[in-house]
Amino acid sequence: MAIQLTKETEDRLREKLTSGPYTSEDEVVRAGLDLLEHSEALRKAVAEGDAQLARGQVVTESESRRRIEKLFADLERHE
Repeated sequence: MAIQLTKETEDRLREKLTSGPYTSEDEVVRAGLDLLEHSEALRKAVAEGDAQLARGQVVTESESRRRIEKLFADLERHE
């Protein structure tokens, strides 16, 4: 696939190649796409949380802590 970049975008890509851990243009683009996917997933999770809050589907802080502690305990048992 061939893509056309603006001069500014091309300069930014080259800067990442020279100053970062990237060895190819593909790696820079892949890293950018990964960040975009993570950002979209985070936005979706926040929207879902907002909707749950609006429906009154919330738990107390102590219940949240209990669930998190249980999750970590379960993870430790499986290591």
